[in-house]
Amino acid sequence: MLHVDIKASNIKLEDNRELGDHVLSINAVKVKPLQLGKNTEGEDKILDDILSIMSNSKTATAKIVESFFYQLREAYHNNNKQNVLRMVEAAYHGFTYGALILNYHVKYGVDAYVEQSAGRGFLDLYFLLRKNNGNDVPNAVKIIVEFKGTQIGDSNSIMSVTDAVKQIEERAYAFQFVGRTESKNVIIVGADFGATGETVQAKMPKTIDLPKQSFISKLIDARQATLDHTTIKQALKTIYDSTRSDESLDKVILGDLLSSNVVEKNVFTIKDFPNGQRVSMFVFKNQYQKAVILTCIEQEN
Repeated sequence: MLHVDIKASNIKLEDNRELGDHVLSINAVKVKPLQLGKNTEGEDKILDDILSIMSNSKTATAKIVESFFYQLREAYHNNNKQNVLRMVEAAYHGFTYGALILNYHVKYGVDAYVEQSAGRGFLDLYFLLRKNNGNDVPNAVKIIVEFKGTQIGDSNSIMSVTDAVKQIEERAYAFQFVGRTESKNVIIVGADFGATGETVQAKMPKTIDLPKQSFISKLIDARQATLDHTTIKQALKTIYDSTRSDESLDKVILGDLLSSNVVEKNVFTIKDFPNGQRVSMFVFKNQYQKAVILTCIEQEN
């Protein structure tokens, strides 16, 4: 990411942390930020120009984040003239993480995590930019990235950046940011630096709010008119997507029910169900004396 010139004079640092001039040794290292061409005023553009906008919660948009990843893709290819870097997901992943942490960790307070267990999968990369112009940013926008690349198999097995964005949306990845920022906004990114078609896609979906009530509490307090199938199905899907793969949905619901203030509650399990499936039935009444029967059928894999 950084170009280094060695000269036989005092060392001069011009990196993105703006350290200024320091006499450190008889050798000199001049570090230049990554150049991205010229702006409208004819001045050199650098990646910091985009990051300065991204680190401001008022100006961070999906379009700006998308442009950042387009520039990273360009840098990836410019540094791959000897074909050292492979066109695979792991390479894009490592290059991006390295660029953020090694170059911008101090100046923009990069808070980044890779391959975090997130419900039914592993989240490739999520990060916050916690500093802007030297000031802390308590409401930093959440940025979640899913990388895709060449896969072994036929062409139908290759996933696009659209698939990557869809994966983030469907697997409740944004809940991993709980407590890390005051912002409810999230920008999700799908990236494939080696794709021949669309290589980057970013979008800002609706704000991510943590449920104000547990699933069972919502059923207890709800009137009959609000107990529609779509609402219940979405709530269950969020719970399922947010739990680890080796956990069971029925155990999560059981814990929720046991901790509720429902006086009369019953749990039934059915053994020897066909195909080795495990069946649990939860029966209780809500505060409007409406019976709720929830049946959970699960099996391995």
